Parts: sequence; C-alpha cells; structure tokens
Amino acid sequence: MSKKLLPLFLIIFFFLTVAFFLSYRKPPVKPTPESPYPTNVKSPQTDWSTFTDELENISFKYPKNWQFRPDSQNFEAGDLFAIAIEGQTQKPQTEYYDGASFAVMQPVDSDLDALSWAHERYKNKPDEEFDPEFLEETFAQKLYQKVYICTLGCISYYHIRENGKIYGFAYVSAGPDKAVFDADFRQIMESVNFNPLHPPD
Repeated sequence: MSKKLLPLFLIIFFFLTVAFFLSYRKPPVKPTPESPYPTNVKSPQTDWSTFTDELENISFKYPKNWQFRPDSQNFEAGDLFAIAIEGQTQKPQTEYYDGASFAVMQPVDSDLDALSWAHERYKNKPDEEFDPEFLEETFAQKLYQKVYICTLGCISYYHIRENGKIYGFAYVSAGPDKAVFDADFRQIMESVNFNPLHPPD
C-alpha cells in the first residue's frame, strides 16, 4: 500500500470501527415506574403543618421536618409551594440520591380534562431520553393522572382537574429511607382538599 493511501485507509478503518461498536451498543433501559405507594404503610410523622391557599382553593398537611423551598421551579407554570427532606448521606448541590422532594404547581385554568392536559403538556418533549409514561393513581378517592418522566433522573407528576383548573404535584424520592418518605408523600396527598373554606367532615 502506498504511503499516500495509508492515512485514508486509517481514517476509513477508524470510522468503521466506531460504527461497529455503536451498532452493538445496548439501548438505554428506562427505569420502571414506581408502583402505587402502598396504603398499608403509614407515615411515622406525628408533627404536621398545614398549607392553605384560599385564592387557589387548596390545602394539605405536610411534615414539619420537611424544609420549605422558596426557590424551587418544578413546573413551567411555576411552583405554588415546595418542600424537601434530605437523608443523612445526601450531599449539597447534587441530585437526590438520599431524600425526597414535593412540589405543588401553580394551578392553571383549563377546559381540558387532566389526562388530555397532561398529554398536551408532556408528550414528545425533545429533551427527554424516554417517552413519558401515563398512568393513574388514587388518593383519598380522587383519581390523579400520573406522568412518569426520566431525564437525568426520574420524577412523578400528578394532575387533577378541580374548580375549573388543573392542579399538579411533583414527587421524587430515593435512598435508604425511601419507604418513610413515600409514606409521608401518600399522607400529604390523602390530605389534599380543593375546597379549604369548607373542609370535609
């Protein structure tokens, strides 16, 4: 082989080798969505606060040991309220690998039902590695549309239409105390009231 053809041969060989390995690379595996949080697991928390926004017609209880996050931004419409808790091994300024985060969306007016709204909001986003997964989950006998999304991490969004508005809740948890965080989350959601001026009996 002439010396003039050698660089061309090496370039072709390099690209063929890269193409070969890319063709055999396993596609990324999407994490399995969280199954509905078990109803028989109760939160160990005994000290709870109450969040109420009479303008947006919503109230709920949350554990006092979860920290308020005034600078959170989980929703395009903005966050109405957000709290989080960090586990003992969680490092500052990193994604959650030991802790939990809960946020409430600023409600938005909509004539759509929650499922249609969620499909319109979350479907076919180009920055997501996986397609969102649309599920359902019930809290306090109310059906929520659950959207499970994985980008750098995985997060669950819950939406429901009440008072002519779409309400949203975002939740993520991880680490050795995940079961405890999940029990707290379920109790938060079970306490949600969309008519706080007339609380249920």
